[in-house]
Parts: sequence; structure tokens; C-alpha cells
Amino acid sequence: MKNLYTTTLLVVFFFMFQNVSLAQNEHGYQRISSPQVVELSFYKASDKPITAKTIDYFLQIENKSSSGKTFYIEGEVISCDENAVQSPNITFEILSADGNPLTSVKAAGNQTVNFVVRTTKPITDKVFWGCVEIRTKSESSSSNSLASLLIKQLNPGAGNFK
Repeated sequence: MKNLYTTTLLVVFFFMFQNVSLAQNEHGYQRISSPQVVELSFYKASDKPITAKTIDYFLQIENKSSSGKTFYIEGEVISCDENAVQSPNITFEILSADGNPLTSVKAAGNQTVNFVVRTTKPITDKVFWGCVEIRTKSESSSSNSLASLLIKQLNPGAGNFK
């Protein structure tokens, strides 16, 4: 009986080891060859209800490198699904924390800079989703974005604005 118990235990351990090693080989992980230079994220929720005509989204850029960098910020209204961009479109502005138009920020090494994306809904009775993609680029890389963030907003129609 003891021999059967030991054999069963060894077989179970063998299959557990095989399962773990195969799972690691199948899924693995991707090693990032260059460290991430910038992170783009929300730092605060909007103060306004969804029924407001304009909504502010509070974002931040974090320079994760040890040296100072200039990051360019741009945005684009994009489709929220595979179909063409739905009409009517929302409009947006990228603003500094002071409310001034913003196209770039200078961030010292390991510094975080806050900014605002203000969306404005068109006056329409149509209920629709609006999506704005915000991207950052460095001065040395004008074609590729370093980080991006998607703002997806439900627009309840002008009859519901407050």
C-alpha cells in the first residue's frame, strides 16, 4: 500500500511539473528590450456629470527616464468600433493645468506633468459614443507614438444636457 501511495504521489508531481513547464513555454512573457520612457494615464475622475455639454478629463504624462525630455501631445477623434466615425463628432482641446492650449510639455527626469483634455458634445438629439485617442511623442521620434490613451464617452443627446 505504501508503495502504491508513493508511486501515485510521484505520478501526480510529474504531471504537475509537466503542466507548469508547458504552461510557461506556451504563454511565456515578452521581455522589453528598451525601458518605457513615458507613461500616459488618468490621474483624476471628471468633476462633471455625463450630461454636461463639456467634460474635462484629467491626464498626466510621467517621464520615466532620468533625463529631461520634451513630449508632444496630440489627439484624434476616432471610431469607437470598426465602422466609420459616427456623426456627429465630438470636439476636444488639449489644455495645460492652467487652461491654456497645449501641444508639448517639458518634463524633468522622473517628473509627472498634469494636463486636461476637454471634450465638447455637439448639439444634437442623437445618442452616440465618441472616442478620442491621445498620443505622446518625443522630439526625437516624430512618427511613432510613445504612449496613447483612449477616452470613450457616451453622449446622451442635447435634450439631456444640464
